[in-house]
Amino acid sequence: MTASCGTGTCHDGMFHTNFQKGDLYATLTTPIPTTGPAQQGCMGTTLVTAGDVNSFLVKVIAAKSTCKHKGTDMMVDRMPDHCGTGGTNPKCLTAAEIKTITDWVAGGAPK
Repeated sequence: MTASCGTGTCHDGMFHTNFQKGDLYATLTTPIPTTGPAQQGCMGTTLVTAGDVNSFLVKVIAAKSTCKHKGTDMMVDRMPDHCGTGGTNPKCLTAAEIKTITDWVAGGAPK
């Protein structure tokens, strides 16, 4: 997470959920605050639900996905940041990296 998502201005807390400071495990397993940066999306969404391979984080690192944002569906491009489409971080996670994260979630997301 730190190498691909919490770098530079990505997920630094300014516009998106902060993966750079604080307790990353708590950030991943508690709902995104409903107040915060103006551009932050998916407010109220929990990124990782232990044991649920359909958790938002698993879905969004593998493909585009949707989340609820202020009661409506919001499309989120594949992460890291529009990877594979020439975004600011064009390198997507490898299949092995996605499997590692998926296996961790499936295994109960131990701390």
